[in-house]
Parts: sequence; structure tokens; C-alpha cells
Amino acid sequence: MFSEVRSLKPLEMRVVFLFYFLICILAAVWDWSSRGDPFYVWKRSELPDLRFLLISALFVLGYFVFVRLLSRLLEAIRALDSLFIQLLTPISYLHIFTLALISSVAEEWLFRGIFLDHFGLFLSSLVFALCHFIPAAKLWLWSLWSLAAGLILGSIYEHTQSLWAPIWIHFLINFAQV
Repeated sequence: MFSEVRSLKPLEMRVVFLFYFLICILAAVWDWSSRGDPFYVWKRSELPDLRFLLISALFVLGYFVFVRLLSRLLEAIRALDSLFIQLLTPISYLHIFTLALISSVAEEWLFRGIFLDHFGLFLSSLVFALCHFIPAAKLWLWSLWSLAAGLILGSIYEHTQSLWAPIWIHFLINFAQV
């Protein structure tokens, strides 16, 4: 398990929230310096319709069931689950909800709203995956999944031209994983 590699302390929520706040500041400053408006990407983003929200929720539910079944076969998924339990067990459901929401908004704003628009789908997805890299041999699958997720979320952003759609899916995945 990951605990054999290194013992981790539970996440300090204040540090996590500060980290994601700084990501939002970085995204706003980047948007302001490159487009003249710190909220440019938000002003052009429309809310997805109810049909999209329901279909994507069903997709994430299917994904969650698939991962649960796959975890019975792959040690890498069980090791990742163990890591998340170690990091997140002592926090409340409210904190888990808030963490899923804040991480989704901040990461989608930076990686899709800023990086994808400036560097393209593959490079922004690669940077997203590298930022989610966990340096443990048993957790290599997480980095590959992060690359695939970046490509999927980026494609959804390109198709909808809205941050809200990838934020919704990212939030559901983060919340379901915990």
C-alpha cells in the first residue's frame, strides 16, 4: 500500500483551500493579462441544460460502478483508495463536498479555461496529469487516468465552450471517489 512508501498526515483543510484559492488567483491574473478581463472565460460560459446534467450524472455513476468493480482486479486502484482514505477519512462530509467543489472550479478554470485556450487540448491535459502525479509505483494508474480525464474534460469544454460542464463532471467524479 501507499502507507508503506510514506506515512501521510490527514489533509489540513486550510492549506488545501489556500492552495485552490491561489490557483484561482493565478487563473484570474493570467486571464486579465492575456485577455484584459480576469473573468473572461466565465463571462462566455453558459450553464449547461438539465439534460446534460442528468446524462453526465449517469455517466459518472456508471464510471463509479466500473471503478469499484475494477478495484477488485487491480492493486493500483486499491492502493489509490487506501491513499484517499488515509488523506480524507478524518474530514467531514461538508469538507469533502467543499473540497470537491473548490478543486473542480479552480482546476477547470486554470487547466481548461486558461491552459487549453492558450496551449491546446493535449498540452493542457498533460500538465493536468503531471499536477496529479503521485510518485509511487503502485499508483501509476492515477497519472494515466488524470491524462484521460484531462482529455475528456477538455473535449467537453471545447464542445460546449463553457466551464460549467467540465466543472460539473469534475465535481461529481471528485465527490464520488471520496
